[in-house]
Amino acid sequence: GVAAGVYNFTYTVTGNGTCPSATAIATISIQLPPNAGESNTISICNDGSSVINLLNNLNGTPDAGGTWSDDDGTGVNLGNPNSVSFTGIPAGTYNFTYTVTAADPICPDASAVLTITVNEAPNAGEDGFSTVCNVGMNTILDLTSFLSMDADTGGNWIDDSGSGLDISDPTSVDFNGST
Repeated sequence: GVAAGVYNFTYTVTGNGTCPSATAIATISIQLPPNAGESNTISICNDGSSVINLLNNLNGTPDAGGTWSDDDGTGVNLGNPNSVSFTGIPAGTYNFTYTVTAADPICPDASAVLTITVNEAPNAGEDGFSTVCNVGMNTILDLTSFLSMDADTGGNWIDDSGSGLDISDPTSVDFNGST
């Protein structure tokens, strides 16, 4: 296409005998439409470590200065779209629309949608501590009981101390005779 700008076109009708030629100028102003970029889909975690710049996650080269809308009413603070946190937002898929208003009403506004899948952060629970007297009997412990009640299930246990204890069943770890 033609670059944005002002273009002049002269129309001339040749004169006849005693009448001079007549001219008229058609001036055309070509405006560029706004560019909101291209829609995109991303995934983030709701653990506070995922602070994102919304505009940088659209595809293409969107114009700056547009406005963001929270299409699904998540309550995410869009006051600074360069630094948006999804901490505490429930897991799910949400749409945010970026709209760039046309400088000239002859061109339509442009918009693109950023679809964000928010994943629930894993929760290993809070650290726990206990002192147990190893009297050589009835020292079978449930390691999971040393975590907070809200810990997710399905995690893996590792013997960081290299004790050699069998932790294949973390709900029944036998400390009998361990020194």
